[in-house]
Amino acid sequence: MTTLSAPEETQFSTDLESSYPVEYSHPARRAAQAAMLFDAIPEITDSVGTFPGMVTKDSEGLFVIPRYQFFWESYQLAVERALTALARQRRFFNCCESLHDLQPTVGKSHALLSIAGQQNLRSILEVPAQFGISWRGSSVAEFDRIAGSGSYTFGLGVFEVACMLLTHPERFTGNYQLSLACPGDRYGKAGLIPCFRQNAGVLRLGVLPIDIASNDTGLATGYLS
Repeated sequence: MTTLSAPEETQFSTDLESSYPVEYSHPARRAAQAAMLFDAIPEITDSVGTFPGMVTKDSEGLFVIPRYQFFWESYQLAVERALTALARQRRFFNCCESLHDLQPTVGKSHALLSIAGQQNLRSILEVPAQFGISWRGSSVAEFDRIAGSGSYTFGLGVFEVACMLLTHPERFTGNYQLSLACPGDRYGKAGLIPCFRQNAGVLRLGVLPIDIASNDTGLATGYLS
C-alpha cells in the first residue's frame, strides 16, 4: 500500500472545540460523488440513482458508499484499496500497524444490510450520514450505549469514512479541524477505535481508546430511514 514516511506530529490541546472547515457544508450531488469514487478506485463500477436513499433529519445528506462484498474478498482488502486511493489524492499516513486487526462491528454490518435491502440490494448504497459533528465530544463507549438501545443511528467504519473523504476532500483542509473517529470498526484485541486526524498538513489514520471523549473529535455515523 502506498504510504508516506512518518512525518513529525505536533501537539495541540484536546480542550479545543473543533469544527468543520469552511470549505465543507454538505454532501456533493450523488452523481458527482459516484464519478469521483469510480475515478479514485477503478474496481468500483455501477450506476447511482435508480433506487435513491432517503435523507433523514439527523444526517447531513446522502453519501455514496459501495458494498465492499461486491468488489473484494475481505473488508480488510477493501480498506486497503480505499486508503491507497486516499494516499494518491492527498498527503496521508496510515499509523495502524496491521489492517488485519481491523474488524467491522456487527451493528454496522446489520445496518448497511438493512439499507441495501431498501435499495434493492445494489452494489452501491446511498447512505444518510454525517461527518462527525453531531457526536462531537462523545466517546464511542457512550455512543454504543445509546445506539445499542434501539437507536436508528449506527457507527461508520474506516472503509465507509475513507470513501466519504475521497468524495469530499474538503472535509479536512488544515490543522485543528474536527478529527473523525470510526465507531463502526474495532482495531486489535483491545477494541481500539480507528480515527482520522489531520495534523502538520498530513491526514493520518490512528486509534484511540473506546472510552475517550474530546471536543476535538467527532464520531462518523449513518442512519436508518
